[in-house]
Parts: sequence; structure tokens; C-alpha cells
Amino acid sequence: MRDGFRVVLAGAVNVGKSSLLNRLAMRDAAIVSEQAGTTRDIIEIHMDLGGYPVIIQDTAGIRPTDNKVETIGIARSKSAMDKADLIVAVGDHLCPSQDISSLCPVGKNLIHVRNKIDIAPHEGNDENVFAISVLKDEGVDALIAAIAEMVKEGFTQRESGLILRLRHRDHLEKCLDALARIGAHGEDEVDLMGEDIREAAAHVGAITGKIDVEDMLDRVFSEFCIGK
Repeated sequence: MRDGFRVVLAGAVNVGKSSLLNRLAMRDAAIVSEQAGTTRDIIEIHMDLGGYPVIIQDTAGIRPTDNKVETIGIARSKSAMDKADLIVAVGDHLCPSQDISSLCPVGKNLIHVRNKIDIAPHEGNDENVFAISVLKDEGVDALIAAIAEMVKEGFTQRESGLILRLRHRDHLEKCLDALARIGAHGEDEVDLMGEDIREAAAHVGAITGKIDVEDMLDRVFSEFCIGK
């Protein structure tokens, strides 16, 4: 996610992926045609959603084909899905059999879209499906808002993980410092050793959970045959 949150528009041929990309980009970034299989390679745009960098990729439509060039494009579509932070599975709501959701990698963030509701009303009230018409610009704003929310969640989780790792590193460094001081004490400086062990244990406990410092001290000093 270093370069941006990666959103992949995936689906069968002629479901409106390229039109949706152009709507998101607010320009003609992709060629749109009624001819199936127009998109043969990945088309990528960079944009800002809610202050976060986003990479949106339009992919070749997935279908059985003997065309070698189209087959390569479909392979690249599936590769893009593997690398995606979010897959927007676009379908034609009049042709539910074209749904490619089952081809999406397990565990990926997924938004279901049914396009072309301008041709016939969308029936059903599934909260997990966005019924839209890119042509008439119906429902697209709600879809964009949902994508933006997932982008925000993705970056928030990443930042939380980074903060957590930095906090762990700080505790580990302080733990090592305390352990290093133990070796510098003389054999008669048992109290100072004990304090350094307590400090080291406290830093480890801050990462792993509570540690019974007194019990640990009993074990350490008993094994080294010195008084506590």
C-alpha cells in the first residue's frame, strides 16, 4: 500500500468496468465500446479519495476464450485481483450468471456491483450489492463513498499496525538496555540486578501481557544460587 490503496475493477466482458473507471477518473481514461473484449490490458489511474492515494485498475473482462491476446489479458486480470486491496466485482444485473465473485481470492475485500439498472429496474434489497447505472450516473456516488470508506479503513489499520510495531520495538530496546546493565553489576550488587530484571520484565510484559516479576526473580536468583 506504499504507492496507494489498490482497487481493481473486475468482471465479465461488457458489464461497464471501463465506463465506471472513466466515471471515477472524471475523464476518458479507457476506451468504451459495445464490442466485447475491448479492454485487453490493465488500465490504471491514480486519484485521491478522502485524502488517501488510490490506484484504480480497469481489467480485461473474464470469459472463456481461444484468443491468445485476450487470454493473456484475462491472466493479468486475475493477477491484479491477487494483488488488490479491494476488488469491485462489476456485473450486469440482467445477467447474474456472469458474476465473477467466485473467482475472487479468498479473504480479499470485495464490493459487489450490478450495473445497467437504467435498462430495467433492479429487484432485491441486498445491502451488500450496489445497484448502479454508470450511463445515467445513478447510485455511483454511494458506491464511491463505500470505496472511500474501505480505503480509509485500510490505511487506518496499516497505520495502527505500524504504531504497534514501533511501540514494541521501543519496549524491546529498553528491555535489552536493562539486561545489558545486569552484566555490568558486581556479584554483591544483587539489589541493582533485581531492579534491572524488574525493568526488563516490565517492558516484555508491556508487549506480551502481565508477567509475574517476583516469581521470575525467585527463579532467576535460585538458579544462580544467590540471595534475593
